[in-house]
Amino acid sequence: RVWDVESREQMCQLAVNDQSCTCVSVSPTLLHLQRVIPSGSGASSARLSGGGASGTSATAYIGSRICVAGYSDGSLRVICLKRVEMIGRAQPHNGAVTALKLLVPAAGQNDVTATGSAGDAMIVSGGADGLIALTRPDTCLTVRLIRDHVGAPILGFDVRIMASAARSPQHQQEHETCCTWLAVSADRRISVWSADWKEDRCDLQDWITFPAPNFTPQGRLLKNGDPANWHCLPKTLARFAPF
Repeated sequence: RVWDVESREQMCQLAVNDQSCTCVSVSPTLLHLQRVIPSGSGASSARLSGGGASGTSATAYIGSRICVAGYSDGSLRVICLKRVEMIGRAQPHNGAVTALKLLVPAAGQNDVTATGSAGDAMIVSGGADGLIALTRPDTCLTVRLIRDHVGAPILGFDVRIMASAARSPQHQQEHETCCTWLAVSADRRISVWSADWKEDRCDLQDWITFPAPNFTPQGRLLKNGDPANWHCLPKTLARFAPF
């Protein structure tokens, strides 16, 4: 269910048969998105319409907020909230999606009325097996898989967009897709990455690890690395400072 904060009214309700929605992320700004699908590409699960070249169908979603939802079957669904319509689906994970984040361009990060292009955005999602996937919201194609956290469920993501004031005027436009993001897993490890989507760059910058006791509050010893014990350990949380 999606609710409007100002009116406190429900905007829409979306359901997928036989699947549970495990996590969601909504674009903080309005995005321009155009989907072009070749005929017979197998993308009929998304209702697409509109004119296009022969053998294709296209739809333009102008100035709409985009919602990305992760499901228990490992799929991602991209939803246009303006039209309450699913516009794309991806299957980057074999198991349940445990965390996801929609990383949007720097333009308009502090202005909810600003607009940007979905072609400059990226969906970062994590699964119960620790696999991290980078998926484009405009094409729903997974462009990169990161296996550094495999073995422990992904608990969350956070992103820090490079502030416009920190860039020189001649580089503001070229590097508006630069960002630093982090991933947190159940084994108390945090990886920090720097990325520039236009340059197809995503580089590991640092690792942070937190200690944890090897026993439960009841005194039962925990075997190191046993997936059955993840729920017994304290949850690991990480966020970038807002300044």
